[in-house]
Order: sequence, then C-alpha cells, then structure tokens
Amino acid sequence: MPCVGRIPLLTCTILALSVAAPATASAWMPEPLQFARAVPLGGAHAAGATRTVDVPTARRFDMLGVEWRGARRVDIRLRARLVSGRWTRWASASAGDDGSDRPEHGRRLNFSDPIWVGGANRVQLRLSHAVAGLRLRLINTTGSATAAARRKTHREVKKRGAFGTAKLPAPSAGMPPIVPRADWGASRCKPRVTPGYGTVKVAYVHHTLSLNGYSRSRAASVVLGVCLFHRNSRGWNDIGYDFLIDRYGTVFEGRAGGIDAPVIGAQAGGFNSESTGVSMIGTFTRSAPPRAAMDSLARLLAWKLGLHGVPAIGRTQVTSSGGPDTRFRAGTRVTVNRISGHRDVDATECPGNALYRRLPWLRRQVARLEGPISQLTVSPIVQGSTYGSMVPLSGRLVLPDGANPDGAPIELRRFAKFQDTAVATTTAGPDGSWSALLPPLPGTSAVRAVFTGDPGRPGTVSDTSYVGVDPVVSLTAQSSGLTVIASGTVAPSKRRVTVTAYLGSRSVAKRTLRVRRGSFRGGIRLKKAGSYRLVARVGADDRSASGRSGAIAVQAAPAA
Repeated sequence: MPCVGRIPLLTCTILALSVAAPATASAWMPEPLQFARAVPLGGAHAAGATRTVDVPTARRFDMLGVEWRGARRVDIRLRARLVSGRWTRWASASAGDDGSDRPEHGRRLNFSDPIWVGGANRVQLRLSHAVAGLRLRLINTTGSATAAARRKTHREVKKRGAFGTAKLPAPSAGMPPIVPRADWGASRCKPRVTPGYGTVKVAYVHHTLSLNGYSRSRAASVVLGVCLFHRNSRGWNDIGYDFLIDRYGTVFEGRAGGIDAPVIGAQAGGFNSESTGVSMIGTFTRSAPPRAAMDSLARLLAWKLGLHGVPAIGRTQVTSSGGPDTRFRAGTRVTVNRISGHRDVDATECPGNALYRRLPWLRRQVARLEGPISQLTVSPIVQGSTYGSMVPLSGRLVLPDGANPDGAPIELRRFAKFQDTAVATTTAGPDGSWSALLPPLPGTSAVRAVFTGDPGRPGTVSDTSYVGVDPVVSLTAQSSGLTVIASGTVAPSKRRVTVTAYLGSRSVAKRTLRVRRGSFRGGIRLKKAGSYRLVARVGADDRSASGRSGAIAVQAAPAA
C-alpha cells in the first residue's frame, strides 16, 4: 500500500528502501578498530613554551579526536600524515560541544570534535599550554589499520563489493533520499539506551571537522566514525546529530528513533529537547559548502520542518537547560531563528563562517520548498495514569489556506523499541478539534498524533505527549504471633517489592520480597507485640513510576 499525502511515515520509508535498493550492508564492511595513544608533554612544553609534539600511531587511522583533563579552554591544533606521505593542514582540536548525554566517565574529561582524515599513521600537535592526561582517540573504519587488515579488505571487496557505494533512490515525493542507519554500519554503533523524544521548534546546522576531499564511497565510513567517537569516546548514548549530509548531497539518518520523529539528539548542549540537528560533513570555515550539499540540506529541512508544522522563516523562543557549552543559564528564554547555526546557542564557531553566511539563503530556499504547512497539537503534554486505565488525549488540526479539517483521520502512535506503533485512531471535527481515549498503556510512554495527509491537505505530526504510569499495589497481612505474613499483587509486575512495618510513625521492620508473576508473599518478624501499619512499595522502572499500597493495620501478639 503506497504512502499517502505529503509526508511518508517511517514504515513506508523503510519499505520503499528495502524494495527499491540493494542494501549496502550486503557489501564488505570491515570491523571498526578503535585505539588510543598518550601524547607525551615534557620539557619546554610542560612550562608552556610552544613546540610541536610528534606522535606515531603504528596502525593507520581514519578519524581522530583529542581527550584531556582539567582546563577546558586550551588552543590545540593538529595535523596528520597521510599514507601518501603528505601532511594535512593544521586543524583546530579545541573542546567541542558537550551535547546533552551525560558522559559515563567518573571524572570530567574534555573532548575535541572528531576529525576525519581518511588514512593516516602519524599526528603532530601544538598546544597553547600544557594539560593533563592528553590522549589521542583514533578510529579506523575502512579496514586498513594493518597490512593484514588491508589484504583482507582487498580480498573481500573483490568478492562482495565496497561498503558505501550503493545508490539509494528517493522513497517518495517530498522527502529527499535518506540513507538508513543499517546502510552506514550502525550495527557497529548501537545506541546505549532507547531514544528520548521532545519537540521540533528549531533546526540547528553544524559542520564536522573533516577533510573536504573525501570520496563518495567513504562518506558512510565517516558517519560510522563520528558515531563511534560520540558513543565510545565521549560516552554519549548514540551519534549526536539527527542527520548528516556529505559533500555530494547524500543525506544520512543519524540518531536512532525515527527520521520523522522528534528524536532528542546531542547536537546543541542546553537546547536539544526542542530541536533537530543536521551536520554537514566537512570543514566550512573558509571553504563554501558544495551546492549539492546545500540543495540537499534545503530539501531535508523543508521536509523535516514542514512535517512538524514549523515555518522556515521567522524566530521562536527556546528554553536553555544550561550546561558547560552554552552561555545561557538554565531556564533562560532565548529567541532564535527557526533555522539557526550551532553558534547561535553554544560557545562554538560551528558551523564555520562560510556555511553560517549561507543560512539566510537557506531559510529562503527552505520556505520556497516547504510550501503550505499544517499544524497538529496534542494535550496534555505530560500526564499520569493508573496502570490498566484508559488515557485521554485531545488536540487540534489546523490546515493551510482555510482548508476544511472535518473528517481528517488522526492516528495516535506510541514510541517503543525504536519505532512507533498505532494505538488508537480518531477524526478531526469541523473546527479541527479531536479527542481520543487510548487503551491502557503497557508502561510509561511517549505518544504523538499523526495526520498522514491526503490530496489538498498536507500531513503533519504533533509534539510528544508523555504519559506516566502509576503502578497498582495491593497488600494484605495476617499475624502469627510476632510474625506477620504479607502478601499482595503488583501491576505491572516488578522484580521486587519492599514491605515496611511502622509502629506509630517509626519504621521498625522492613523486608524486600521477590515478585513472581505479579504476586508476592513473605514473613516479617517483629520484636514486640503491638498495633502496626504495613505499607508495600515498588521502585520506578521503564514500565511505571514508583508506587505504594495503602497502609493496612495488623495486630501482633506473642503466641499463647
């Protein structure tokens, strides 16, 4: 069944790609290699004098970044010696954006952005002053790290083809071709956790610090390298950007969770939950981005912003959540263009002066391609529900040019396991208002409303509505002398329940019991006779919030 309307849904996208194009995953894809090298800082440089530090790496690498402890503001410049013997230009490797994902390192580390060089074996660095724990993080994604790896890659490419060379057609009108995660090797860079969902009010434009002369077949390897650096070096949950675009105009799906969903990335520290992020692969400080890349960026943003009901022209307010990379304190309301550069909200030069100067043209081009847009709301944005109960949602569909919304089908979709699933349907009334009762949800959920569109009525999606689930905990108790037998049920089922006995307001005994198939039972030994209150509690998990039973009274007395 073909996708309908102006907006193809993710399921249709995946179907079209799988039917129309051979997956590049069937080509030879070498296993990525990641390693590190300590940078020796001694002698004159330790005292702050400028000199060049030379670091041979033995194995070849394609991408590198720098890690250090202590002062964040330090000027680090580096260059790499390519396998041809030529040195790259000096590039800045100062601290990059910290994103929103919390690093898993126990201590505060600073990182540069990852820099793609595409085959090198030596690095030289220059620092404004010495820092502690300076290390190179090195990644090889092309199967060329050692002589043995190069022989294997050559042999496998002859049999199965080179990774990243297959062409992907546009799955439908209105959306540019987008290379799915499976086709740039994301199986080697799986997300740590399921994605979070927010809203899209702004698109932030970035650039990666990469050589601009990479080949078309190497672009997928660049994306994989960025993902590995973000995930494994920086400790993020996944690649930071929602999309990436190479210099040939190829668009790559970035962070997992759905290309048509408001996935929260790590592209603009302090402002991720209200935005989407697109990174242009290359360095555009002095060099202008290629026309093919800019055209694809315009088409992508016209589709993505139009999908979320966001006009390309104009300004909007976003709220800072704070952090080390933004100059705006948490809670500060900031007015930005709906298409902005990364530097507009964070302390960075990204996306480079040459690309940043192209943003006014980009906004006009996106507005021209975007055309009329629909808008769809959902309410409430946050609500709680008792496990097993129906969940009410409502909202409004506004169509462009006074089009009649009466009868427009609205689908309510729940995000789960990296995809969304329809849980209810309804229709809009003559004024565009709609309401629905969702069936009981299996756990804490992110839900959105979707209008797929039809002839003359552009499709759109709502913001995310978060539905918290409160568990239902029952408790009964029987005393046998100074031992109280507690039993009950928990829905949704948990692994453990903690039963606490109170004498007056004081906790005097506690026991954690295992829950099996939603039921628990166990004894609590009390020290003396008296009238007690018992309460059963369960902790929060991905299925529900924490919760407790009502208090029940029990009388304990010594055995006769």
